[in-house]
Amino acid sequence: MKSRRSLSNWLTNRYLLILRNEENFAEKTTISLTYAKLILVAFSFFLITMVASLYLSSTLMSQWFDPRHELIVMDRYLVDLANKTDSLENKIRIQDQFIHNMRLILTGEIGADQSIVRDTVSLTGSSGLKPIAAVDSQFRKDFEQSELSFLVSGNSIAQEIEGQYFIHPSVVSLLLSSI
Repeated sequence: MKSRRSLSNWLTNRYLLILRNEENFAEKTTISLTYAKLILVAFSFFLITMVASLYLSSTLMSQWFDPRHELIVMDRYLVDLANKTDSLENKIRIQDQFIHNMRLILTGEIGADQSIVRDTVSLTGSSGLKPIAAVDSQFRKDFEQSELSFLVSGNSIAQEIEGQYFIHPSVVSLLLSSI
């Protein structure tokens, strides 16, 4: 009973903490303390610190503690790289088709009855050359035989442009669309 009384006295014994100004010794603050209050404040501070650290480790810093987080980040990065690679491959296919069409134009392998048409199939590897429709062929023949044709040999404009190489309008539209 004596030890219990002394522990109770020790916890409830009051102390006074006085804070004074160093220059004129005027009292600024006084704090009444007991060991029980001091232990309660220390335990509360410890408990709040533990709860805050548990919250931070489970929410904000979970990426540091979760081994799956790095796998998720790397998977997202891998998908992003795959998308970029696919788009670059498509651009290379388009540029290769453009270069192929330009070679055909410059070497003169495209005849008067052919035109270059760019379609979705040409990006997958099939040829981009298609014969022109019969209606277009008939229109060209009619135009060349008419008086308005530039190909009439007696025409002064025809003499001026003789020896010039012209590009088919569908090729021009192809060139403009690929830019």
